Amino acid sequence: MITRTKRYEACVRRGRSYDSSGIPLSSYKHRELSEKLTRLRRLRQQKEFLVEKGTDMVARGLSTLDELEEVERQETPAMPSSQINDAVDAID
Repeated sequence: MITRTKRYEACVRRGRSYDSSGIPLSSYKHRELSEKLTRLRRLRQQKEFLVEKGTDMVARGLSTLDELEEVERQETPAMPSSQINDAVDAID
């Protein structure tokens, strides 16, 4: 109990909240903030991707993302099976 009291006193001196588990509440808030920033970063990446694809669709005169993916698939040359086998061998 004395250890917890010392921890509580240390948190009070620093102006931090404290719960009985011995973990300052500020660490929970930090974790929550970190998760929210990670989510925000992911959403911004998705937005950038969608804006890029939308611009590409308009430039090509397409109306759906499926049409754009089909056009992109046709533009990408297929890799010969011999190159695929060489790539697999290199990985193994």
